[in-house]
Amino acid sequence: MESNRSSSTTSGFEKPTTTRTRSSFAISGWTDRDLFLRAALSGRIPISRMELRHLRYFATLTNGRIVLWCYAIWYIANVARHFDPRPRLWLTSLGLSGIIGAALWISASASSHGITRLGAWQVFRLFLMPFCVSSFAALVKDAGYTLIFPPSLRENLIGFGAIAVFLAAIALLRVRGVSHARREVERVGTQ
Repeated sequence: MESNRSSSTTSGFEKPTTTRTRSSFAISGWTDRDLFLRAALSGRIPISRMELRHLRYFATLTNGRIVLWCYAIWYIANVARHFDPRPRLWLTSLGLSGIIGAALWISASASSHGITRLGAWQVFRLFLMPFCVSSFAALVKDAGYTLIFPPSLRENLIGFGAIAVFLAAIALLRVRGVSHARREVERVGTQ
């Protein structure tokens, strides 16, 4: 700690200076995300900066990205069960991904108002989705699926269970993060 700064240590964090704004406290030196994570974790779990970034990412997911993660979980749960190591299947899926992904990229970036720049992850998803769809279809062919649902209750429960665990973890991160962040802001503001 610096000697010229007045501070107290609570939960292992240095108390920064605060200034009152309309509806919250502006905390110098801490971003909202840092406050959220520090309050959510309260110093109870020793974790690295990389783990903090992952927790922040999952705690602040938009609803659209949560849906995309649920699709990915369903894909992984089903592909793991019916995995086929034949290169032809995967190369065909890669080829279709390249062709369809390029068409989707052109379609998404071109408009009557000019070219729209897409982020790297957006472009990646435009190529990933056709790969997942074509490989999924090839793997579950003749496996008795109804639409995207496996024929056995066990396989469905595994997929839905994995999604439920993911959604519960997101909800827990959000609820704990919001309530702890609120308490941390109030604590810092009253001192």
